[in-house]
Amino acid sequence: MKQTRNITVMLEREAIYRGPLVLVNKDHPVQVPLPIIQLAQVAPGIRLERQAALLYQAVMQATGAAAHIQPVSGYRSQDEQARLFTDALRAHGEAYTHTYVALPGCSEHQTGLALDVGEQGDDIDFITPRFPYHGVCQRFREVAVHHGFIQRYPAGKEWLTGIGHEPWHFRYVGFPHSLIISQLGFTLEVYVQWVKAFPLHRQPYQLVAGKRAFAVGYVPAQGHFTEIALPGAPYTVSGNNVDGFIVALWGGAA
Repeated sequence: MKQTRNITVMLEREAIYRGPLVLVNKDHPVQVPLPIIQLAQVAPGIRLERQAALLYQAVMQATGAAAHIQPVSGYRSQDEQARLFTDALRAHGEAYTHTYVALPGCSEHQTGLALDVGEQGDDIDFITPRFPYHGVCQRFREVAVHHGFIQRYPAGKEWLTGIGHEPWHFRYVGFPHSLIISQLGFTLEVYVQWVKAFPLHRQPYQLVAGKRAFAVGYVPAQGHFTEIALPGAPYTVSGNNVDGFIVALWGGAA
């Protein structure tokens, strides 16, 4: 989040492929080389994009879940995703693999913004870890929304996401987007399309969360560079990996 006064942000075309709100699925693969993402260690062998890692640690601290929840999978390279997909095909067959494992290049794990978590136990499954809707796991799920995370693949939305119901898979999208998505029952696919009805400088979506007010709006990409005029308020901006940018203003309308 950045604090500034009456400035114009200039974004290059490639910026639509960067940020916590990039939509990644079989129709919108990862576009930007991963060195642009700063990765931070979460647990032995588990890495996340730096801001996502910090907020994940905040969720764990707020829930006191360190003794009960274990991170299972974070960032994966293209080669790691390809190997996982091939191994799943060999071990479980096509139906299982296409339900729970994204195609190489089309996995959120390749962004560093996705994290699989599992309930602590002696034998945690790497692909489908147990993460029930009660107890400390549910508490984690509820608190995570307020730290910028969504449960990415909910039940009943498989036709939208292309992935089966995954109670264990969380995606960092940033706040207040996580709260809007959760409150309205959206998937990221739906949110990226829905927010286009709220142009940032004409009719942004207004949200009040506690004592804080937010405005969220869409700005389409324009040619090689896109200029976004912003008022004197903290803001976040993210590409959508499709055709434009989603801006959140902390403090009200533009």
